[in-house]
Amino acid sequence: MSDILFLTLRTFSKTGGIEKVCRIISKAISVNSNSGGRKVEMISMYDAGPDSINNPYFDEKFFRGFEKQKLKFVLFAALRGRKFHTVLLSHINLLPAGWLIKMLNPKTRLVLFTHGIE
Repeated sequence: MSDILFLTLRTFSKTGGIEKVCRIISKAISVNSNSGGRKVEMISMYDAGPDSINNPYFDEKFFRGFEKQKLKFVLFAALRGRKFHTVLLSHINLLPAGWLIKMLNPKTRLVLFTHGIE
């Protein structure tokens, strides 16, 4: 496993199917990174930074929330993502950020999760 950046729309501020899946994924990559000394970060478009405080899934010091500031999220994700080997996209609406990351670093591996009927 390599360094991973996990991009989400929302994970901690609401409870729904996609949010539950994102929490489980964040826990899994966090546990794997701790045992392997790998870098893992998580960026959320809609969550606020305080939404992640005291969550049992992901270390809050490696989480950043953008509180619905879409442009800032996309730009930050693109600049940050070019430094990671793998970028996980939790929703198809995150593809523009993924595309920018791929433009900045074509070697970055993108993984897109699809849910339900989308």
